[in-house]
Amino acid sequence: MEGRRVALLVATDRYQDTGLSRLAAPAGDARKLAAVLGDSAIAGFEVMRLYNRPNAEVGKAIGNFYRNRKRDDLTLLYFTGHGIKDDYGQLYLAMTDTDRDNLPFTGLRGEQIRMAMEGCRSRQNVLVLDCCYAGAFPGGSGVKGDTAVHALEQLSGRGSVVLTSSDATQYSFEGDQLTETGATSPGSGPSSLFTRFLVEGLSTGRADLDGDGNITLDELYSYVHDRVTEEQPQQRPKKKEDVEGRILFAWNIHWTLPPHISNALSSPYAVAKLTALEELRGRYNSGNTIVQQRILETVRELAEDDSKQVSNAAHQFLSAVIEAEEKARREAEEKARQEAEAKARQEAEAKAGQEAEAKAGQEAEAKARQEAEAKARQEAEAKARQEAEAKARQEAEAKARQEAIHGEAVTTSQVGEDAIITAPTVASAAEAPKHTPGAEAAEHQVAADGEAPTGSKESEVSKRRKRTILKRTRKSPPTAPATPDATKLPNEPVELPPAKRRKRLSRRALIVIGSASILALILIIRIIVIIISGPALNSLLLPTAGTIFRDNFSSEVYGWLPVASGKGSGAYYGNGVYHTYAAAGGSVLSSPKKASNVYPSAPSNILVGVDARVLPGPARLIYSYYVACRTSGPNGYEFTVLGTGHNVIITIEKLSTNGSSPKFLTNAAPTINPNSDNLLQAQCTNVQGGRGVQLVFSVNGTAVAAATDTHNPLRTGSVGVGMLNFNDTPVHVDFNNFVVKQVDGTGG
Repeated sequence: MEGRRVALLVATDRYQDTGLSRLAAPAGDARKLAAVLGDSAIAGFEVMRLYNRPNAEVGKAIGNFYRNRKRDDLTLLYFTGHGIKDDYGQLYLAMTDTDRDNLPFTGLRGEQIRMAMEGCRSRQNVLVLDCCYAGAFPGGSGVKGDTAVHALEQLSGRGSVVLTSSDATQYSFEGDQLTETGATSPGSGPSSLFTRFLVEGLSTGRADLDGDGNITLDELYSYVHDRVTEEQPQQRPKKKEDVEGRILFAWNIHWTLPPHISNALSSPYAVAKLTALEELRGRYNSGNTIVQQRILETVRELAEDDSKQVSNAAHQFLSAVIEAEEKARREAEEKARQEAEAKARQEAEAKAGQEAEAKAGQEAEAKARQEAEAKARQEAEAKARQEAEAKARQEAEAKARQEAIHGEAVTTSQVGEDAIITAPTVASAAEAPKHTPGAEAAEHQVAADGEAPTGSKESEVSKRRKRTILKRTRKSPPTAPATPDATKLPNEPVELPPAKRRKRLSRRALIVIGSASILALILIIRIIVIIISGPALNSLLLPTAGTIFRDNFSSEVYGWLPVASGKGSGAYYGNGVYHTYAAAGGSVLSSPKKASNVYPSAPSNILVGVDARVLPGPARLIYSYYVACRTSGPNGYEFTVLGTGHNVIITIEKLSTNGSSPKFLTNAAPTINPNSDNLLQAQCTNVQGGRGVQLVFSVNGTAVAAATDTHNPLRTGSVGVGMLNFNDTPVHVDFNNFVVKQVDGTGG
């Protein structure tokens, strides 16, 4: 993608230091150069100017100028004014507040500019210096430069090109007059030779040395160098660069055909024109859009040349250009499609990756949480069990001691049995959650079956104890609480369960059902209308008396030439068909201009037929193509198929300059396959003694629309085919087997 083109012009001609002479050229130089650089047709730079500003402001502006640039940007820094060297040979650019006795802090050091350019991301940084070095002025001329300044060496760096008005041992002159303080107003003095020829080479296009319509930086420098040394031999501009490839600096808007080509095209000899045409082909392939446009204008004129050989060669040239443009368009569309698919795929992969990572993170967190909860639960259960066992053991020991004290005969086995009974009871009290009705039912089932759940290790004593408790519970079942419905008044609405509620359709569902019903009704009415009107329309078709004209588009002998509107619209012969195409909003109308029996006028009573097919395109493509009769300039009858997919409408349209707008005579709606050949037939006959025109439109052998025009009917004209594009993307339609037949008129 092409980057931005930005320029910063710094001009200084007024100085607080009286030792720096006042200059006349800088203000005018900067103004003229800014005008030509800012012209979008010539150079297209975004131009910023600084005129007579202090050192700190200029330094900050240069730093900002090179910051945040992109690799493909083109930068231009231009300085005109005084340049000063210090005792160590370092170059400084003088601003309005520069003090020669304090250069390091008041002058703009060349090393700073070089560092700023090297730090810039752009690899195309151009620096132009048109300076007066140290203000040395020989009599009668404003001298810029002396033998001790090495500007190229100090300012050049990676990715930069430096142009200077002179080298370290040459002079650069400011006209032929000496400028003095107060002698001239800003911008009114003469231009520097260097800047004058910069502006001249760009504005006139003379710097386009190879004639390809582009002005490169090398061409511009060569032009300026030759003009300056020709006028002032003592001054020799210099250039030093460290960039890759050439820099396209401007465009030659004044490009014209070279004189030898113009002379050849004016020759009466066909061979001279053919030679010139071949050279134009080479220049078209190497030239920019300006060159190509002007060459195409010339070739279109040659297409009408009296020499058939020259005319055919010009047509071949234009056909090759159209095919190349179509190929480039298809390649661009394919590239854009692939890039869009790649971008969508990358975005989908990135989204899927993010979702997978998020899901994995959530699952890991959930797993960790579950494991932590399970571990905590196990630890709690183990702790509770240990505490219960310890408590049961203590109680058993205490009971055994008491029985021993009271003299009861308690055996060790009984104590153990009691311990076994007590321990689970205590543990159950500590661990068991509250009983739910489901849990109680499960316990009732245990009591009835006399067995513990699978895996239970309870003793028979424990089982019996549970049965006893459950039996007591059965004897006194709890009273069921009153339901909410029992407390309602008789007239209060009772809410039914969800399963018994009546489902209500949403408003959106009702709209969809209503729309579908209306559409079905329209389709039924349309079918009835077609069935009823078909036979009546077919009766209007008249017998044919012979073929007047036929073309299968296998050659260009009949000279079909398109009249197209909109850039990127046209037509050409190819693969035995006549291929028409139109860009967004464009249209094409074409007639056989070399068929004298139908052009410029065809017989009054005719039947015009042609096979038409829409080339596949994007979804929901809107197509519109037609066959025409009695066409002459903007006038004519057009028999049009307009639709999308298999849904179409048919129109018979009258286009006439004798009225404020086109007039639609009638319409109908058949069903066709747009991507297959469809036979369009238009019958145009005189009726009512020539006071009217009867028009009948047939599609694939069936008459589908008819009308009679009695309001200023079109009397005569040619035949043709055409198309219109109502889409945002190009549409292509192929025509074939064009036939014109004579019919028996009814009033002609």
